[in-house]
Amino acid sequence: MSQEEIDYKGPNNNLNSTAQLIKHITYVDMNWVYRIKGLPLPQNLREQHGPMIDENGRLPMVQGISLSTLMSTYEGVITY
Repeated sequence: MSQEEIDYKGPNNNLNSTAQLIKHITYVDMNWVYRIKGLPLPQNLREQHGPMIDENGRLPMVQGISLSTLMSTYEGVITY
C-alpha cells in the first residue's frame, strides 16, 4: 500500500485509516497478551503504543507511519 492509502480516512476524512486500525489492533492484542500472562501492561508499553481511544472516544490519529513500521510493531507483539 502507498502511504496515501495507509493514511486515507475516506472521502469525507471522517473514517478510520488503515494505519489507525493496525495501531489499534496492535494495542488491543498487546493488552490480551499481558492479560493471558496474568500481568498488567507495563506503563512504558502503554505510553509507546497507546492510547486505545482518544479523549473523544475515537481511535487516535495516526499519520505518516509506514506500513512496514506498523507491521513490524505488530510483529513485536507476538514476542512479548
